[in-house]
Amino acid sequence: MTADRVQWTGMMIMTGLHSCKGFVQRWARSAPALWVLVLSVLAPGLFLPKHPAMASPHTVGSQAPVGSQTAVDAKPATIPIKLVHNKILLPVRINGSEVFDFVLDTGSPVMLLAAPELAPSMKLQRGGRLTLNGAGDGQAPEAWRARGATIGIESLAGSVELTGQSVYVLAENPGFGAYLGVPAYGIVGRALFDRYVVEIDFRRQQIVLYEPQRYSYPGSGEVVDLRLVGGHPHCDGVLVLPNGDRHTLDLVIDSGAGLALTVIENRGGGLLMPAGAQSRRLGRGLNGEIRGWVTRAPQLELGGLKVTDVVTAFADRRTGIAPGAEANLGAEVLRRFRVIFDYGSRRMILEPAENFDEPFDIDMSGLLLRAEGDALDQLIIEEVREGSPAAVVGIEAGDRLLALDGRRVSLEQAMELLRLRDGYVMPLTLDRDGRRLEKQLTLKRDV
Repeated sequence: MTADRVQWTGMMIMTGLHSCKGFVQRWARSAPALWVLVLSVLAPGLFLPKHPAMASPHTVGSQAPVGSQTAVDAKPATIPIKLVHNKILLPVRINGSEVFDFVLDTGSPVMLLAAPELAPSMKLQRGGRLTLNGAGDGQAPEAWRARGATIGIESLAGSVELTGQSVYVLAENPGFGAYLGVPAYGIVGRALFDRYVVEIDFRRQQIVLYEPQRYSYPGSGEVVDLRLVGGHPHCDGVLVLPNGDRHTLDLVIDSGAGLALTVIENRGGGLLMPAGAQSRRLGRGLNGEIRGWVTRAPQLELGGLKVTDVVTAFADRRTGIAPGAEANLGAEVLRRFRVIFDYGSRRMILEPAENFDEPFDIDMSGLLLRAEGDALDQLIIEEVREGSPAAVVGIEAGDRLLALDGRRVSLEQAMELLRLRDGYVMPLTLDRDGRRLEKQLTLKRDV
């Protein structure tokens, strides 16, 4: 039987957090990394009585309806989250399994399990074979589809369930945790947003689920019109370039993308990349590596809100941005708001948070790191950008990072320190083939 092909649009970013059995932990942490976390919870609660299923079918591309979702108590359900590199991590059970962490991703039209070794314990029955067509250069990975699954998301008061779901299971484990520093097991996408009004509060590290029929927004946030295209939420935004040109863009809203804004250059013959943009590796997508150019845009307008001095990436169509969209609005912008997605009313509500005016910054070292080992506590230099501060002091790909700024750090801590501030002299301790090296790295804001 020939494999079906599913177009996977958007830029995916994953990670996991809940512990599980040692074998699964080692697999999830050490499997080769195929994805980027372009770049990202909690403890399970007690179960609530489940209400009868409510039919709410939806489709994925040209696929058949995926199924129905189960209603919870009429009261809003609060789900604690953990944020890792802007990724929202949810505690998830599949068919009553142990709890595993999945990334909440508005850019994903389907539910994805990245750890195929878990499928038997999750009682997932192997279905048709598919090819998931996604971002990046390289071969699209294969997967198979299991139907009729019950997805449980652990809230403070019990379990929120989505029933009758299809789960797409990757044929090989891509090891999401290598770029996040914690194990990752998959993605929760469109189904949750189809079923509930979803409020994401990055500052409080929680999401709240509301019954759409009972929801009434009481605040004064900016209401942005949404369009749902192929399962992806779209909105309009105005990008102001350094030369003053204004471009209205069709933005796909992607909470799984770590960058602030990624623009398809010259799509439709219009928007051109500003002069002086810096070539960088943007990350890895489902199909492989993604490269592009990074610069700053003076302003991004979302309704009446204006976000300034935005780090903006320019790339080609291989970024996997959803068909019809001209740019990808990622979590580095979204985290500056309390965000409410109300698909039923075709709106997104943005309430500026305390960090709304926080400057946009990215890596100032030129290092791309990955985590290895059972505890994901061994940091490896995967790439050194040519001409960067790291290249100037002789750091090489393959070096092991033993200490940064005088202490042993996690991957997340390292990534924060490496964009600390322009001109900061950062001491590094490295291991190169058994030799201990000391380096002094001067951070440089070159974007």
